[in-house]
Amino acid sequence: MLISNNNLISLPSSFSLLSKLINLNVSNNNFWYFPDVILSLDSLQQLGVSWCWLSDFPTKLSKLSNLSGLDISYNNISSIKVPSWLFNHIILFDASNNQIEEFPSFLLEQKKLEDLNLSFNTMKVLPSDIWSMEELEYLNLSSNKIETIPVSLFNIGKLRELNLSNNVLVYLPEFVYEDDDIVRKEINLSWNLLSRLPLGFWNWKFISDLDISDNLFFEAESLLPKEDFNKTLFNGLKMLDISNNPCSQSEYRKILHFIELNHKYHVDVVFKY
Repeated sequence: MLISNNNLISLPSSFSLLSKLINLNVSNNNFWYFPDVILSLDSLQQLGVSWCWLSDFPTKLSKLSNLSGLDISYNNISSIKVPSWLFNHIILFDASNNQIEEFPSFLLEQKKLEDLNLSFNTMKVLPSDIWSMEELEYLNLSSNKIETIPVSLFNIGKLRELNLSNNVLVYLPEFVYEDDDIVRKEINLSWNLLSRLPLGFWNWKFISDLDISDNLFFEAESLLPKEDFNKTLFNGLKMLDISNNPCSQSEYRKILHFIELNHKYHVDVVFKY
Protein backbone atom coordinates (compact mmCIF):
# COMPACT_ATOMS: atom_id res chain seq x y z
CA MET A 1 0.00 0.00 0.00
CA LEU A 2 1.36 3.40 -1.04
CA ILE A 3 0.19 6.47 0.87
CA SER A 4 3.30 8.60 0.58
CA ASN A 5 3.44 12.32 -0.23
CA ASN A 6 0.23 13.24 1.56
CA ASN A 7 1.47 15.53 4.36
CA LEU A 8 -0.20 13.27 6.92
CA ILE A 9 0.53 13.91 10.60
CA SER A 10 -1.03 10.64 11.81
CA LEU A 11 -2.77 7.48 10.63
CA PRO A 12 -6.37 6.57 11.53
CA SER A 13 -7.05 3.81 14.06
CA SER A 14 -8.95 1.94 11.36
CA PHE A 15 -5.54 1.09 9.89
CA SER A 16 -5.41 -1.77 12.35
CA LEU A 17 -8.06 -3.56 10.28
CA LEU A 18 -5.49 -4.15 7.53
CA SER A 19 -4.23 -7.28 9.25
CA LYS A 20 -3.15 -8.96 5.98
CA LEU A 21 -1.16 -6.01 4.66
CA ILE A 22 2.34 -7.06 3.57
CA ASN A 23 3.87 -3.91 2.06
CA LEU A 24 3.36 -0.37 3.37
CA ASN A 25 4.99 2.87 2.24
CA VAL A 26 4.09 5.97 4.24
CA SER A 27 7.13 8.01 3.18
CA ASN A 28 7.22 11.76 2.76
CA ASN A 29 4.62 12.64 5.37
CA ASN A 30 4.82 14.84 8.48
CA PHE A 31 4.54 12.32 11.30
CA TRP A 32 7.32 13.59 13.59
CA TYR A 33 6.36 10.64 15.83
CA PHE A 34 6.05 7.08 14.60
CA PRO A 35 2.36 6.06 14.09
CA ASP A 36 1.81 3.25 16.62
CA VAL A 37 -1.17 1.91 14.70
CA ILE A 38 1.35 0.35 12.28
CA LEU A 39 2.38 -2.00 15.10
CA SER A 40 -0.95 -3.80 14.75
CA LEU A 41 -0.12 -4.95 11.21
CA ASP A 42 1.17 -8.40 12.11
CA SER A 43 1.64 -9.55 8.51
CA LEU A 44 3.74 -6.57 7.45
CA GLN A 45 6.99 -7.54 5.69
CA GLN A 46 8.16 -4.31 4.02
CA LEU A 47 7.86 -0.84 5.56
CA GLY A 48 8.98 2.53 4.21
CA VAL A 49 8.93 5.58 6.50
CA SER A 50 11.51 7.81 4.82
CA TRP A 51 11.19 11.61 4.71
CA CYS A 52 8.90 11.67 7.76
CA TRP A 53 10.81 14.01 10.14
CA LEU A 54 11.39 11.22 12.65
CA SER A 55 14.02 11.99 15.29
CA ASP A 56 13.78 8.70 17.22
CA PHE A 57 14.26 5.21 15.88
CA PRO A 58 10.96 3.25 16.22
CA THR A 59 12.20 0.43 18.45
CA LYS A 60 8.63 -0.80 18.86
CA LEU A 61 8.81 -2.16 15.32
CA SER A 62 10.45 -5.26 16.75
CA LYS A 63 6.91 -6.41 17.58
CA LEU A 64 6.36 -7.04 13.87
CA SER A 65 7.81 -10.53 13.68
CA ASN A 66 7.44 -10.76 9.88
CA LEU A 67 9.15 -7.47 9.06
CA SER A 68 12.13 -8.16 6.78
CA GLY A 69 12.63 -4.80 5.05
CA LEU A 70 12.79 -1.38 6.73
CA ASP A 71 13.50 1.98 5.10
CA ILE A 72 13.90 4.88 7.56
CA SER A 73 16.11 6.99 5.32
CA TYR A 74 15.94 10.78 5.10
CA ASN A 75 14.89 11.43 8.68
CA ASN A 76 16.59 13.17 11.62
CA ILE A 77 17.67 10.11 13.58
CA SER A 78 21.01 10.56 15.35
CA SER A 79 21.19 7.33 17.35
CA ILE A 80 19.90 3.77 17.05
CA LYS A 81 20.25 1.93 20.34
CA VAL A 82 18.34 -1.32 20.23
CA PRO A 83 18.83 -4.52 22.27
CA SER A 84 20.80 -6.99 20.18
CA TRP A 85 18.12 -9.67 20.36
CA LEU A 86 15.55 -7.51 18.54
CA PHE A 87 15.01 -7.37 14.79
CA ASN A 88 16.66 -10.72 14.13
CA HIS A 89 14.56 -11.18 10.99
CA ILE A 90 15.65 -8.08 9.03
CA ILE A 91 17.03 -8.68 5.51
CA LEU A 92 17.13 -5.09 4.20
CA PHE A 93 17.85 -2.06 6.39
CA ASP A 94 18.13 1.47 5.00
CA ALA A 95 18.96 4.27 7.44
CA SER A 96 20.79 6.49 4.97
CA ASN A 97 20.60 10.27 5.03
CA ASN A 98 20.11 10.64 8.77
CA GLN A 99 22.48 11.98 11.43
CA ILE A 100 23.65 8.68 12.90
CA GLU A 101 26.93 9.12 14.77
CA GLU A 102 27.70 5.53 15.80
CA PHE A 103 27.35 2.25 13.96
CA PRO A 104 24.16 0.61 15.31
CA SER A 105 25.54 -2.34 17.28
CA PHE A 106 22.34 -4.36 17.07
CA LEU A 107 22.99 -4.84 13.36
CA LEU A 108 25.93 -7.10 14.21
CA GLU A 109 23.45 -9.68 15.50
CA GLN A 110 21.28 -9.69 12.38
CA LYS A 111 22.06 -13.10 10.96
CA LYS A 112 19.72 -12.65 7.98
CA LEU A 113 20.76 -9.14 6.98
CA GLU A 114 21.78 -8.98 3.30
CA ASP A 115 21.48 -5.32 2.30
CA LEU A 116 22.60 -2.48 4.59
CA ASN A 117 22.67 1.21 3.69
CA LEU A 118 24.09 3.66 6.24
CA SER A 119 25.34 6.24 3.76
CA PHE A 120 25.13 9.99 4.34
CA ASN A 121 25.44 9.90 8.11
CA THR A 122 28.20 11.11 10.45
CA MET A 123 29.86 7.88 11.61
CA LYS A 124 33.62 7.93 12.23
CA VAL A 125 34.35 4.40 13.49
CA LEU A 126 33.33 0.90 12.45
CA PRO A 127 33.17 -2.02 14.92
CA SER A 128 36.00 -4.56 14.74
CA ASP A 129 33.51 -7.45 14.75
CA ILE A 130 31.67 -6.20 11.66
CA TRP A 131 32.61 -9.51 10.03
CA SER A 132 29.87 -11.18 12.12
CA MET A 133 27.21 -10.05 9.62
CA GLU A 134 27.95 -13.17 7.65
CA GLU A 135 24.96 -13.00 5.27
CA LEU A 136 25.61 -9.40 4.21
CA GLU A 137 25.97 -8.92 0.45
CA TYR A 138 25.60 -5.16 -0.06
CA LEU A 139 27.08 -2.55 2.30
CA ASN A 140 26.92 1.18 1.63
CA LEU A 141 28.89 3.36 4.06
CA SER A 142 29.56 6.22 1.68
CA SER A 143 29.45 9.88 2.69
CA ASN A 144 30.21 9.46 6.37
CA LYS A 145 33.29 10.62 8.30
CA ILE A 146 35.02 7.26 8.55
CA GLU A 147 38.74 7.66 9.21
CA THR A 148 39.90 4.05 9.48
CA ILE A 149 38.40 0.66 8.77
CA PRO A 150 38.94 -2.67 10.56
CA VAL A 151 40.63 -5.42 8.61
CA SER A 152 37.63 -7.65 9.34
CA LEU A 153 35.49 -5.54 7.01
CA PHE A 154 36.98 -7.30 4.00
CA ASN A 155 36.38 -10.71 5.55
CA ILE A 156 32.60 -10.67 5.35
CA GLY A 157 32.35 -13.84 3.33
CA LYS A 158 29.30 -13.13 1.15
CA LEU A 159 29.84 -9.40 0.67
CA ARG A 160 29.63 -8.47 -3.02
CA GLU A 161 29.54 -4.67 -3.00
CA LEU A 162 31.27 -2.36 -0.55
CA ASN A 163 30.94 1.40 -0.92
CA LEU A 164 33.24 3.55 1.22
CA SER A 165 33.38 6.54 -1.09
CA ASN A 166 33.39 10.10 0.17
CA ASN A 167 34.84 9.44 3.60
CA VAL A 168 38.14 10.59 5.12
CA LEU A 169 40.16 7.39 4.82
CA VAL A 170 43.89 8.03 4.94
CA TYR A 171 45.11 4.42 4.85
CA LEU A 172 43.88 0.84 4.50
CA PRO A 173 44.70 -2.12 6.77
CA GLU A 174 47.83 -4.00 5.72
CA PHE A 175 46.79 -7.53 6.50
CA VAL A 176 43.74 -9.34 5.21
CA TYR A 177 43.06 -13.01 5.84
CA GLU A 178 41.80 -14.55 2.63
CA ASP A 179 39.41 -17.46 2.72
CA ASP A 180 39.04 -19.29 -0.58
CA ASP A 181 35.25 -19.15 -0.09
CA ILE A 182 35.09 -15.34 0.03
CA VAL A 183 33.20 -14.02 -3.02
CA ARG A 184 34.77 -11.44 -5.32
CA LYS A 185 33.81 -7.89 -4.43
CA GLU A 186 33.18 -4.54 -6.05
CA ILE A 187 34.91 -1.97 -3.82
CA ASN A 188 34.45 1.78 -4.10
CA LEU A 189 37.08 3.86 -2.27
CA SER A 190 36.73 7.02 -4.34
CA TRP A 191 36.74 10.52 -2.86
CA ASN A 192 38.90 9.71 0.16
CA LEU A 193 42.36 10.87 1.26
CA LEU A 194 44.34 7.80 0.27
CA SER A 195 47.86 8.50 -0.96
CA ARG A 196 49.37 5.01 -0.78
CA LEU A 197 48.11 1.44 -0.84
CA PRO A 198 49.39 -1.05 1.77
CA LEU A 199 51.97 -3.69 0.95
CA GLY A 200 50.32 -6.84 -0.32
CA PHE A 201 47.22 -5.00 -1.51
CA TRP A 202 47.44 -6.23 -5.08
CA ASN A 203 47.67 -9.80 -3.87
CA TRP A 204 44.17 -9.62 -2.45
CA LYS A 205 42.33 -12.08 -4.66
CA PHE A 206 38.78 -11.09 -3.77
CA ILE A 207 38.64 -7.74 -5.61
CA SER A 208 36.88 -7.79 -8.99
CA ASP A 209 36.13 -4.07 -9.43
CA LEU A 210 38.08 -1.31 -7.69
CA ASP A 211 37.37 2.43 -7.75
CA ILE A 212 40.14 4.54 -6.18
CA SER A 213 39.45 7.66 -8.20
CA ASP A 214 39.59 11.14 -6.65
CA ASN A 215 42.18 10.35 -4.01
CA LEU A 216 45.72 11.64 -3.48
CA PHE A 217 47.89 9.22 -5.45
CA PHE A 218 50.73 11.30 -6.90
CA GLU A 219 52.96 8.61 -8.42
CA ALA A 220 52.87 5.10 -9.81
CA GLU A 221 54.83 3.66 -6.86
CA SER A 222 52.14 4.81 -4.42
CA LEU A 223 49.64 2.64 -6.26
CA LEU A 224 52.00 -0.19 -7.22
CA PRO A 225 54.63 -0.75 -4.51
CA LYS A 226 57.66 -2.56 -5.92
CA GLU A 227 57.48 -5.03 -3.05
CA ASP A 228 54.17 -6.27 -4.46
CA PHE A 229 55.50 -7.26 -7.86
CA ASN A 230 54.88 -10.98 -8.14
CA LYS A 231 52.99 -13.50 -10.22
CA THR A 232 49.71 -13.17 -8.32
CA LEU A 233 49.42 -9.44 -8.97
CA PHE A 234 45.91 -8.32 -10.02
CA ASN A 235 44.57 -11.86 -9.72
CA GLY A 236 40.82 -11.60 -10.41
CA LEU A 237 40.70 -7.86 -11.08
CA LYS A 238 38.38 -6.85 -13.95
CA MET A 239 37.94 -3.10 -13.57
CA LEU A 240 40.21 -0.42 -12.09
CA ASP A 241 39.27 3.27 -11.87
CA ILE A 242 42.24 5.51 -11.03
CA SER A 243 40.90 8.70 -12.58
CA ASN A 244 41.15 12.18 -11.08
CA ASN A 245 44.22 11.53 -8.97
CA PRO A 246 47.06 14.08 -8.99
CA CYS A 247 49.27 11.86 -11.14
CA SER A 248 51.14 13.27 -14.09
CA GLN A 249 50.64 11.87 -17.57
CA SER A 250 53.92 9.97 -17.35
CA GLU A 251 52.92 8.39 -14.02
CA TYR A 252 49.61 7.19 -15.46
CA ARG A 253 51.49 5.66 -18.37
CA LYS A 254 53.74 3.77 -15.95
CA ILE A 255 50.69 2.31 -14.24
CA LEU A 256 49.04 1.24 -17.49
CA HIS A 257 52.27 -0.26 -18.80
CA PHE A 258 52.78 -2.25 -15.63
CA ILE A 259 49.22 -3.63 -15.74
CA GLU A 260 49.70 -4.72 -19.33
CA LEU A 261 52.89 -6.58 -18.43
CA ASN A 262 51.70 -8.26 -15.26
CA HIS A 263 48.10 -9.25 -15.86
CA LYS A 264 47.31 -12.14 -18.15
CA TYR A 265 43.63 -11.19 -18.38
CA HIS A 266 42.01 -8.03 -19.68
CA VAL A 267 41.47 -5.25 -17.13
CA ASP A 268 39.29 -2.23 -17.91
CA VAL A 269 41.25 0.75 -16.65
CA VAL A 270 39.61 4.15 -16.28
CA PHE A 271 42.04 7.06 -16.00
CA LYS A 272 42.10 10.78 -16.63
CA TYR A 273 44.98 13.20 -16.47
